[in-house]
Amino acid sequence: MVKVRGPLFSNQASGSMARGTIQYRTTKKGAQVILPGAGKKTTNRAPTANQAAHQDQFKGIASDWRALAPETKTYWSDRASALDLANGWSAYVSYRMAEALDPARLLTTPTGEPITDGRGRRLFI
Repeated sequence: MVKVRGPLFSNQASGSMARGTIQYRTTKKGAQVILPGAGKKTTNRAPTANQAAHQDQFKGIASDWRALAPETKTYWSDRASALDLANGWSAYVSYRMAEALDPARLLTTPTGEPITDGRGRRLFI
């Protein structure tokens, strides 16, 4: 975490950001910004199985969002306003990710049929 002394945009800072890829130091010569390993090849690790599954879920949700009709996107924008979220995309993603991560929260009728919001999205608790 970077610690800044003085007002916003001060010239004294110490610490690191972005997992150490940017380091701020104050030395006798003044403030320094250091990029450790600059010029070295970085290695990206493959995502874990859980991360890959989460990424696939998100890709599917993004694809579904692009396929929605304009009036359905308007519905999600209205819902976002009611929930104090940034926009319809945020509301849609948060709903769908909750749906994907905890299917036990999905509402069903006594016969096991899903309960929807009238727009094809399943309701959850």
